[in-house]
Amino acid sequence: MDAPVREALRIGAFQIVFCGRIPAHAAVGATVEAAKALSPRGSGTVNAVLRALAGEIVERGEDLDGCRFSVPVLP
Repeated sequence: MDAPVREALRIGAFQIVFCGRIPAHAAVGATVEAAKALSPRGSGTVNAVLRALAGEIVERGEDLDGCRFSVPVLP
């Protein structure tokens, strides 16, 4: 897997899991558009993996507030 694809997946997954104010579909869409600029062939993989992640979180009804608020805030 190319480095730009891995980085896009990391950023997109972070937005889906930890950024509650960003809707999952918006995080997926923005990440896929950014991935297209860096790796046009890898953008399909980014789309598929992030949509699966978002769907899994919604399907399980995960309460991720504990994860969001357990991240330390640096001064």
